[in-house]
Amino acid sequence: MLWVHGHTHQSFDYRVHACQVVCNPRGYVNWSGRIENQAFEPGLIIDVPPPEGDQRP
Repeated sequence: MLWVHGHTHQSFDYRVHACQVVCNPRGYVNWSGRIENQAFEPGLIIDVPPPEGDQRP
């Protein structure tokens, strides 16, 4: 189970019981063009496996 959310200014990746919680915000860009959240991963891909017993191809 995955919960993806935003509206924070820091990255998070943690678990609450069986649920992985992920937040990957860019944050603001300052006057020099630097992004606020240096941990931001613009190419982040999260692979979510199908539920157990799922027979879809």
